[in-house]
Amino acid sequence: MSDCGRLRIHHRVDLPATPEQVFDLLTDHWARLWPVTQRRIRDGADPATPNGPGSVRALRALGIWQIHESIVTHTRPRLIEYRTIRGPVRDHLGRLELTPAPSGGTHLDYRIWFDTAPWIPARLIAISLETTWRLWSVPRLRKLCRHLPGTTTN
Repeated sequence: MSDCGRLRIHHRVDLPATPEQVFDLLTDHWARLWPVTQRRIRDGADPATPNGPGSVRALRALGIWQIHESIVTHTRPRLIEYRTIRGPVRDHLGRLELTPAPSGGTHLDYRIWFDTAPWIPARLIAISLETTWRLWSVPRLRKLCRHLPGTTTN
């Protein structure tokens, strides 16, 4: 991780679903967790996992910034890493680690390292991402988990 930007965001959350279920939600429903438009512009290397390693997703944030993220690690059900390859945020690496939670369900550890173009205040981006994750993404992820078969309420 030495070639990525500085750690800006670190979130931990427990979810009421198995690591396999959470991994699949993060893989296939990432766009539902953020207030962006998104489409996959390149399939992953393995046809069985089009959202897996090598896939590229194009996101449009605030209707103006186009960001491309490439999946670099996709190890079911434990780890997803993505890196930006286009956009105003530089050296961005997102790392989502999943482990079984002691009380059942899944513990998600999400870290984001990044730098920005000189004209963009990094702290502003970090605050925006932190607030969006906490107030928008986590509630949606919890709701998706609660609607999975065999999950507990958490």
